[in-house]
Amino acid sequence: MNESLKDFIFAALFTAFIAVSAMITVPLGPIPFTLQTFAITLVMFIAKPKVALLSMVIYILLGAIGAPIFSSMKGGIGVLMGPTGGFLIGYLLGIFPVGLAMQKFNEKSSSTGTKIAVTIVSGIVLTLIAYVIGTVQFMVVMNQTLAVALASCVIPFMLIDLAKIIVAWILSALVKKHLN
Repeated sequence: MNESLKDFIFAALFTAFIAVSAMITVPLGPIPFTLQTFAITLVMFIAKPKVALLSMVIYILLGAIGAPIFSSMKGGIGVLMGPTGGFLIGYLLGIFPVGLAMQKFNEKSSSTGTKIAVTIVSGIVLTLIAYVIGTVQFMVVMNQTLAVALASCVIPFMLIDLAKIIVAWILSALVKKHLN
C-alpha cells in the first residue's frame, strides 16, 4: 500500500478515535473530564508526527464546521473560541513538535528506560502546552484571574491527566507491537 494513503487512513482512524473519546465526558464545572485528552496523547505516542498532526487538523476542522465531535458532543467555531477551546488549540500546536522531538530522542536511544521516560515526559510536555494555551484563553474569555483559571482548568486535572499519560504509554507499547 502507498505510504501516503496508509498515513491518511491512519489519520482518519485516529481522528475518529479522538472524536469517540471526546464523547466520554464527566462534567466538573466549566471544564469537563473527558477521554479526549487521553486519545490525543495516545495518538501522539503511536503515530508518526505528521500523521498525529493531520489527525488533530482533521478533528479541529470537523468540529469547527459544526460536527458534534468535541467534548459533550458539541461542535462549531464557538467551541474553539469559547472558554475551553484553547486546550484543543494547545494540543493542535503541540502535537507535531513534541511528537517529532519524542521520535528523534527515542530513535537515538537504545535504552528502554530512556525511551519510556522520554515518551512519558513528551506526554507531560504536550499536556503543559495545552494547559498554558487553554488557561490563557479561559482567562480571556471568562474574564478571570490566573488563580481562578488554574483552580478551574488545571489543578483538578493534573493527577488525572498524569494517569491518562501513563495508561496511554502502556497502551501505545501494546499497539505498536501489533502495528509493526
